[in-house]
Amino acid sequence: MGATKQVLDSGYWADAWAEHRQASGFYRDEGDTVEFWNKRAPQFRRNTTGEAGAGRVAEVFAWLSARGLELSGLSVLDVGAGPGSFTAPLALAGAQVTAIDASPTMIELLHEEMRSAGFSQASSGGRPAAPAKSGDYTAFTAAWEDLVPSEHDWQAAFDLVFVSMCPALSDIDSLQKALSCSRAYLYINAFAGKRESHALYEIWRLLEGTEPPSTPDDAFFLSNLLHTLGYNFELTIYSSSYEEEMTIEEAGPLLTRSIQRWKPSCSQAELERAVDTYIVAHRQNGTVVNTVENRHGRILVKLS
Repeated sequence: MGATKQVLDSGYWADAWAEHRQASGFYRDEGDTVEFWNKRAPQFRRNTTGEAGAGRVAEVFAWLSARGLELSGLSVLDVGAGPGSFTAPLALAGAQVTAIDASPTMIELLHEEMRSAGFSQASSGGRPAAPAKSGDYTAFTAAWEDLVPSEHDWQAAFDLVFVSMCPALSDIDSLQKALSCSRAYLYINAFAGKRESHALYEIWRLLEGTEPPSTPDDAFFLSNLLHTLGYNFELTIYSSSYEEEMTIEEAGPLLTRSIQRWKPSCSQAELERAVDTYIVAHRQNGTVVNTVENRHGRILVKLS
């Protein structure tokens, strides 16, 4: 009976999630993560916005619509918005969007995406007030883990809080913060136990002779937390694969930094040589194309 009570307690799942993420090694990073995302921003934009991301956006919007959530007229907080991969599509669907990201470069690219789509930055100081005119949006640099919703009057201020693959949604506090900002819906997309990057796996196996560290099953722990906290939600697990393109100049630093997060036993020089060897073997027309296979969980929490 005691074990059953533990499993039905949110503190149990919060602790289990923290232990699981630490054991996986996937999120270990002693470097400057903002600098990493600043450097990755141009490549990330090419692979997730416009036509490159249209299929993924359409799938998410269809999934939301099938659950009775229509975006037109909603106020939306896009957490970890990146270069506007979903911000622009949300606005084009008729939502009034406030977007935040910890990377200044990501936010600069987001503004470019929004201008290209015909939208203007509202002068609302980051608050979710009605835009000054149709087509406005709000976006600014902010780390989700440091943001205090009360400083922006964000308590229950948005119809939808949208969190897609944001590393900062990492524990019960960051989850409850997202819940506190919504008055109707919270959407989360998170890893569900698999992210197989062919490039990273090949380099790791060459260096270490073992299988790479596992990807956290964040969706599993999020769903158990939401259950024990008493929320109503829907969860869909799905698989996907895509090809990401990197220039030769981008590939070296990006692949090296990603492997470093797993803390290999080799020296920095050995790691850089292995990455260079991989790039030489796989480059084509000035680029390196990497296949990534994922397993994700889509979660929609209904607050009203």
